[in-house]
Amino acid sequence: SAASTLVALSSPSRAGGGGRRTTDTAPVCPIRAVPNARDLRAARATCVGVAFALPILGGFAFGLAVRGAWQRHFALVFRLNTAAGLAALAFLAGWSFQGGAAGLAILAVILGAQVTAVVAGAWLFRRHDDAPLLSFALYGNPGFWAVPMTAALFGPRAAVVIATYDMLTQPRIAAGVRFLRARAPIAQAARTGLVDYAPTALAVTGLAFGRLQPAPDLVAGAVVVLGTALAVVGAMLLGLGWPQAGWLRRADRGLVARLLAVHLTLVPVLLVGAALAGIDVPAGAWVLALGPVPLSMLSFARLYGYSSRLAAFALAASIAIATGLLPVAVWLSHRLPA
Repeated sequence: SAASTLVALSSPSRAGGGGRRTTDTAPVCPIRAVPNARDLRAARATCVGVAFALPILGGFAFGLAVRGAWQRHFALVFRLNTAAGLAALAFLAGWSFQGGAAGLAILAVILGAQVTAVVAGAWLFRRHDDAPLLSFALYGNPGFWAVPMTAALFGPRAAVVIATYDMLTQPRIAAGVRFLRARAPIAQAARTGLVDYAPTALAVTGLAFGRLQPAPDLVAGAVVVLGTALAVVGAMLLGLGWPQAGWLRRADRGLVARLLAVHLTLVPVLLVGAALAGIDVPAGAWVLALGPVPLSMLSFARLYGYSSRLAAFALAASIAIATGLLPVAVWLSHRLPA
């Protein structure tokens, strides 16, 4: 399966000199006659991106195929996935995290960079009706993109760092969701908020359990397998929630361009600064920073009554750009101090 291929693809190691990461991988597809290591890493990143895209496209196509019959049940399917799939992933990610205080400090650096971007986005788009949705988009896309891509490129342990970051910092998402709900055109029942906090509670539970009973190595692999499976489910939800008619207005295309400009510059620049200051930035953080906007952007747009066409266009554009930027993320993880 695609998930098992991603788990088996690579395992991270450290170079003997200079502290740069090296990746001993078995490539998804054969790459021959590559003149140097840099070109090999770039070619492998492109190859991994293609292999990862196939099941994602399959999930998206399935969602589109059943959209007519199931779109009216979108809220139920979305919240079932959050309460069951994401909650299980949160517990496993918290349990398998082995970074200790230093690792948590690194996660705080990533969180600081993302929160800075979100605050900047909230100010930049403050006059737009979809301002809460646009600022929420600047949190990036850990689960659908960064976790499986990091596993493929750097190994399951590297992916656990990003999965744990996503789960342990769920309050950042809760703050964004609160902003979304406060200005939502569609009023939300108070009880639906319980689902939003389930991943956070189980991530903390898993982290505490890991201090008492260290997780076996297979749990890290389970995080990657489940994360990849949930990425395919997320792609299905993307197809299920995709707008059925119409496309984006010309004025809103410029809005998406500004959103992606902020998304792909502010957090990467802050992480570069942290790396140059001597902070060990995890390899997966570059995949996250140069990845697409959150898949849940479209889900929340549909649930809360924001522009689903705007969210769909931003997602499609950001996924296309992120695929092209994968070699850059790999280059940064090897080139900057670590």
